[in-house]
Amino acid sequence: MSAKGVAIATNVAIPTTGGWQVWQDVVIPNVTLTAGAQVIRVTIGATDYINLNYMTFASAVTTPAPTVVSPVTYCQGATATALTATGTALKWYTVATGGTASATAPVPSTVTAGSTTYYVSQTLNNVESNRAAINVVVNALPTATITASGATTFCQGAGNVTLQANTGTGLTYQWWRNQTTTIGTGTASLAIYNSSGSYTVEITDANGCKAISNAIAVTVNTPPAAPTVVSPVSYTIGQAATPLTATGTALKWYTVETGGTASTTVPTPSTAAIGSTTYYVSQTVNACESPRATITVTVTELIQSIQLQAGWNMIGCPLEGTTNMQQALSSIWLQVETVKDQDAFWDIKNVPALNSLSTVTWGKGYLVKVKANCTLDWIVR
Repeated sequence: MSAKGVAIATNVAIPTTGGWQVWQDVVIPNVTLTAGAQVIRVTIGATDYINLNYMTFASAVTTPAPTVVSPVTYCQGATATALTATGTALKWYTVATGGTASATAPVPSTVTAGSTTYYVSQTLNNVESNRAAINVVVNALPTATITASGATTFCQGAGNVTLQANTGTGLTYQWWRNQTTTIGTGTASLAIYNSSGSYTVEITDANGCKAISNAIAVTVNTPPAAPTVVSPVSYTIGQAATPLTATGTALKWYTVETGGTASTTVPTPSTAAIGSTTYYVSQTVNACESPRATITVTVTELIQSIQLQAGWNMIGCPLEGTTNMQQALSSIWLQVETVKDQDAFWDIKNVPALNSLSTVTWGKGYLVKVKANCTLDWIVR
């Protein structure tokens, strides 16, 4: 076979077709023709019965496939964009061969995790290229769950709770309070002591996919202030006492400043002995107990005052038992001249040996002579 007098193929084998009008194609590849009109001459060798029906020509020019980036990755549920390729007159397919071409670039679905392959060709000089493959990978979102280590409602300063997220290789963590404030140190657990709120964690996996966990509401109640009290509370010895009082909610009474056993019964102080006793009381609001307020109860001596006139005065002794006379009359002792009862007497002018009265006894009456008007204070213990 020659073109323009130049051999372009030699020794082309012609097969036996097995019968007249039984046709068979003979392909001569890699024939190069120059541009312009061609005169093709076919020379048949030493053979008979050759029938040449027609010749067709196919261009040997190839069009390169378009340039693509593959794979294209998304996280499940992310917003995808149309695929891209660099080329001319792009045609998009869902299969590697055959199928129906589309001039519109597809937008991958990210609803379900998995991979999908798309194909694209370009056309130059009416010759369509081979198809380039674009693999779209949709990565599943990581699991994101949190649990609480204990009660999620507690009193500030008296409790706490730790939130624990699921763990796994390549996971990173960002904790949120009320979906607005980032907290924590990027670990899988978060200890909460002071702040109420709705807590979640955002977990990111090695593919960069993120998931938000379930929310756990934590309530941190602020302890109330100590109840309002009046202190000190004062009594004289033997005086009838009333139950202590405090203004507050769900009062608890204690005999010690910290610890101890609480009582809801209001204590009534004892006035049997002189001295001071301290009581403590707290209030409870929203299950939070307040600091304890202090009530000091003081029991003092009972002083009975009697007005005496200059000269003789009749008095009765209210002091329990027998008391030294000078001690009992200490408040007027500088005014006393004479003291006597039915059996004995004391006179300031006498030498001690002549005075037969040196004590006073409860319930007995005494005549007391004083120099001037004065006030006798009986100190009852």
